[in-house]
Order: sequence, then C-alpha cells, then structure tokens
Amino acid sequence: MKKGIGVIIGLIMLPLSGMGQKILLSSTESGNELNLDPNRIYSYNLYEKSRWGAGLEYDIMLGQKDSAGLTCLALSAYGAWGYEDHRLKWGGKVELQGVTKDRRKYSTYLEGFHDLTAPGSRHIGSYDVFHFTSTGNFMTRRFNDTWRVTGGVSRMKTRKLQETIELRWSRERDLWSGNNLIYPASCADLRSMPYEDFFEVRIHLADFSGLSGELLAGTTSLWTSPFVRLLVQYNRKFFWEPLALEVFAQCGFADEGAPYSRCFDLGGTWGSPLAMERSLLTARPNEFTANLFSLVTLKLSTAEPLFYYYHNNLLVGTSPSPFVLCNAAWGELRGHSSPQAPDKGILEVGGGVDGLLKWGLVDWGGAVVYRLTPTSAAYHFTKTEDNLMFLLTAKLDM
Repeated sequence: MKKGIGVIIGLIMLPLSGMGQKILLSSTESGNELNLDPNRIYSYNLYEKSRWGAGLEYDIMLGQKDSAGLTCLALSAYGAWGYEDHRLKWGGKVELQGVTKDRRKYSTYLEGFHDLTAPGSRHIGSYDVFHFTSTGNFMTRRFNDTWRVTGGVSRMKTRKLQETIELRWSRERDLWSGNNLIYPASCADLRSMPYEDFFEVRIHLADFSGLSGELLAGTTSLWTSPFVRLLVQYNRKFFWEPLALEVFAQCGFADEGAPYSRCFDLGGTWGSPLAMERSLLTARPNEFTANLFSLVTLKLSTAEPLFYYYHNNLLVGTSPSPFVLCNAAWGELRGHSSPQAPDKGILEVGGGVDGLLKWGLVDWGGAVVYRLTPTSAAYHFTKTEDNLMFLLTAKLDM
C-alpha cells in the first residue's frame, strides 16, 4: 500500500516537474539566474520509499548573452532525506559551460556526492536513481551506498560528434544481498560493512546520427583488479508517412574480472506501474545481469496522433497514437554465479496506445506485452498469464 501511495505521488510530481525543466526563482540584468530543480523535491524507490529533498542551481554569466563565445558558471547543490532509511544524501556540482565562436558547445565540470547508486547500469549516460524520470531504476532491489568525485571535460569535436572524457573515484558498499535490501541498524553496523574503491576513466563519443559508444576502464582494491567495459548504442527514428519506426540497439562487453556493479543490468519494469521504453517489459528489475549482451527494440507507430484535443482550462487532453513493438535480447554472465542471464534469448511482442491522456508535458497511455522464451530456459514461464503484462506508458511531449 505504501509503495502504491509513493508511486502515485511521484506520478503527480512528474508532469509538474516538466521532466528536467527548472523553475526560475530570481534573475539579474547581467543574466545570472537562481533556479529550483523540482525533480529533487520528491521521488520514490524501494530502499528509501518516499524521498524528499531540494535542489538549487545558480548560473553566473561570464559574458554577454548575445556574444558568440558565451560562457556560464553553473553552481548546483542538492540534499535529500529518505523516509525508510532515515539518512541524509547530498551532492553538488561546479560546471563551466560555453559556446565557441563557431557555435560548438563545451563544458568542464567537477561533481561530488554521497548518495545511493544502482549497480549494473546498461544505459549510456548518467545513472540517476534519485531522478524520477529514471523510474525503471527506482524499482531496482539493489542499491549501493556511494561516495563519488567526478571530473570531466565534454566538447563538440565536430558539429555532429561530441566527446566526453571523465575521471572518477568512488567508494561503494552493497546495501543488498541477493534480492533482499540491507538496512544498517546503527552507525556502528554501517561502519562495519565493507567498502570497495573504484578508480575509473570514461570516454564517451556520441554522433548526432544516433550512434554512440562508451569505454570504461578502471581498477578496484588499490590497483589490483583492472577491468574494461565497452558499450555501443544506436538510436534512430525513421518516418514513412503515415508511420514511424523507432530503432534502438545496444551491445556491451565487460571482461570477466569486472566487479558485479560494472556488469550490465538488462533492465526490467515488471512490478513497476510504468512501461519504460527500451527495457525488457516483462522482466523484473535486476532479473537479467550479463557481462556480454545484445538488445534490439523496434517500435512501429503512427507518425502523428490520430487526432488532437486539449482543454486549456483543465490542462488535460488526448492525442492517441497506436503502436506495436518488439524487444529481443540475449546475454551471458561469466565470473558471477548468483544472478542469471538470458543465455537462451528472450523475445517480447506487444502493442498499445500512447497519448490517451495528455497531462502537462506528459502523454500517458497503455500497453500489453507478451513474453516468448525457449522452454529450455530457466526463466521460461509455463503459465500464459505469467507471460502477459499490462502496463502504463509515459512519453514526454516537447
């Protein structure tokens, strides 16, 4: 019951937050701005349950807004309190953002936090368990208590190619065992739980055509366990009026010496109220872990909604867009014996309608998905109803 109430509050906050949009609190003639981050106010996860907090960002303009070489110093900080674990989390970031005379963006940043993180991320980019737009990650049953300091440089190598180089130190300890969460009963118990140190470098290349790649190399336990992890992604949308096809593909490799937290979580939303795109919709969070995997998602939908209606006074409307989808994945786990991987393969087919209810910036819809797996697989469901999932969908309309 508490889980349902927490998720409902989060769903209410989602359209109000604008999914990443900040709220301007004050500004000056020179262009300086103080912003509130509404995504930090409330979120929900299985460890903290309800999480309340606040986040502020102060942008200092170091040049004229209309100049070709615009530079901005962004200072941000946040704090949060978990209802279930009764512990304070915090973080902050200093970032120098700029645009060169030939309109190429760049940034240099230094970030630090003491917070929860989720191991086994598959997705390229930041892994935010405290950001409600990462709902699928919120439903994980594995969290780490993490101290982290990150410094990096991001720049446009060409007009279509972005490069990010990042150095990171983190100290992490597991707050889970199997599928069970661990709640330290006291500060003494917390101190007795072992930490593991990570020293890592991350190189990320992204092309605006939809292709991106990430190389992560690091070591643990005072330079005794080096490991490498590579992740490649393709994301593109094709239009054939009146239809549109979204193609998303990923493949990844982490060597056998990589710690579990640096393997890949293939993602799942079963048990979550939302169908997160590009996830195995009939899989539980953390059900499949792999250090070698491939995944393809195809979604065919109408290029435009069948019709559009919006009531300005009530701030609600509808713009239905039917779709069919297909997810296929395969993975293999080496060096870790407890979690399983989809080494026999998994196929999901389904369909639904996006945009049945438009509320704020979010279009809500519904979907039904069926899971197909080989009968020889350990994760095969014998009952038809266990393979069938009914889910909500949420899509940002910008």
